[in-house]
Amino acid sequence: MSKIAIIRGGKIIYGEEPTVTKPNETNARHERESERKKYAKDIVQPNSVEYAKAYPDDFRKRYGDSAYRLCS
Repeated sequence: MSKIAIIRGGKIIYGEEPTVTKPNETNARHERESERKKYAKDIVQPNSVEYAKAYPDDFRKRYGDSAYRLCS
């Protein structure tokens, strides 16, 4: 391993090369939740109320105006 010098608090500290920190489970969960919110419109199923809200024209074409009114 190679030695490196780090300046911390105005002092030079000699040590080993730092190891790479891997993301933990909490970080992965947060990323999945944020992507789920960001792409929520893309993952809804055509037979759900959320689909009627996200794509009203397509929902009306598939199921008709009466079904759309029930979802509103």
